[in-house]
Amino acid sequence: MQNFANFHIFPNPFWLNLYIGFNNPNKNAVIHIKISDIVGKTYPQEEKIINEGYNEIKLDMTHLPAGLYYIELYLGGVVYNEKMVKLR
Repeated sequence: MQNFANFHIFPNPFWLNLYIGFNNPNKNAVIHIKISDIVGKTYPQEEKIINEGYNEIKLDMTHLPAGLYYIELYLGGVVYNEKMVKLR
């Protein structure tokens, strides 16, 4: 299985929705999305089946209070981490 490339989260900072965009060179892969706050509280995780090629996932983040968060993405044995800021 090949690694995904050109991974990006936008907008950051965000308010209502967060988007994850990336290229997936594999057919019918599953991406695991984990979000946690700065004290380690983990919010409900998501799994999405994704297609080969460019994918964009929209996450509704209205349930999160304002603050600093970490997002972890797992795809094909690769882990990607990034900080993100929720406004309001």
